[in-house]
This record gives sequence, C-alpha cells and structure tokens, in this order.
Amino acid sequence: MKKIPLVLILSLLCSNVVKAGTLPTYTSIELIEQAKSLNQTEVIYQGEVIGDVLFRGEQAWLSVSDGVNAIAVYVPIQLLPEDLALGRYLYTGDIISVKGILHRACQNHGGDLDLHVSYLERTSLGYPQEREFPEYIWIIGGVFSGIALIGANYLKKRHEVSE
Repeated sequence: MKKIPLVLILSLLCSNVVKAGTLPTYTSIELIEQAKSLNQTEVIYQGEVIGDVLFRGEQAWLSVSDGVNAIAVYVPIQLLPEDLALGRYLYTGDIISVKGILHRACQNHGGDLDLHVSYLERTSLGYPQEREFPEYIWIIGGVFSGIALIGANYLKKRHEVSE
C-alpha cells in the first residue's frame, strides 16, 4: 500500500482556499463524482504534481494527484514555476493549488475530464524520499547468486566430461 506523504496530507487539511478566491477546495473524488453538476464552473483543486509536464504551445498539461486520483490540468506556461518539482519514484513533487474551469468532457481535448487553470500557487516544495533497502534482500540475493554460480560450475564440468 502506498503511503501518502505527510506534507500532502497536511497541505490538504490546512488549506481550504487559494489566496485568489474563496471557493472551496475539491478532492479528486468530488470532482469526478460531481463532474456533471460542476461542469463549466470554477473550482479549486490541490495536490502533488506527478509525471511529466507536456508542453503544447503556450499551454502545458500537468497531472495533479491528491493521493487518490490524478486530474489533468491545462495551464498557461507563464503560470508555471520555472523550478517545478515533479513527483516520481523516490521524489515527492511540489504541492500546488489551482483554480480554473472544470470540464466534464472537454471538447477541445478529446472529451476527457480536465481543469483549465487561471491561477496556480505552489503551496510546498518537492523533496527526495529516503527508502531503506531491507537486509533480507541482500541475503536472498547472495543465496541466489551462490546457487547460480554452483549451477554454472556444474554445467561447465558436465560439458567438459561429455567432450
């Protein structure tokens, strides 16, 4: 089971609104389940930037995850921080809050649910994660390497005898 970074949880709990407005912050589940009623309305969403930034002219696509689901976010590139940290294996990305228009089935982007952003705020910086490598993995690796060496030596001797 994945652990949700403490920074993400604290950011989501402590920040109900973006400074630019007084709209409530929605979770990904709320955006997905209430997409019909929220279609074409201004919403605020907060989460970790994950994956890659896909630049498309003067706009860019981001995947923003609140720890449950990721929402596609379409952002003008002038709103993006130059040093935006992207979440991936062993690295937690920046936590951002975005305000924009939710599209239940965006006609401009293949009919998918997305959020067209008019405001972006970085609420916390990304950071590297430390993961311990369990000792038993080294032991198992050593045992299997030993078995492989013994097997290779046996096959070599067997091949030499048959010649």
